[in-house]
Amino acid sequence: MVAGPLPAPSGPGKDRLRLWIRLLRASRTIEAELRERLRQEFNTTLPRFDVMAALYRAPEGMLMSDLSR
Repeated sequence: MVAGPLPAPSGPGKDRLRLWIRLLRASRTIEAELRERLRQEFNTTLPRFDVMAALYRAPEGMLMSDLSR
């Protein structure tokens, strides 16, 4: 079965879609800026920062399996 193109959203659905797209774009922009600042100012990456933050929140230590979640 071949479907034709979907109709363009209209009304409140169209506004919601536009808002969602803007939110995703803003999120990507913020993440890119954060990654760049971590790299430039601290010579680290976002994944490495996530690991360090998890370890900081667990002063008693963590198992590798817990850290991987």
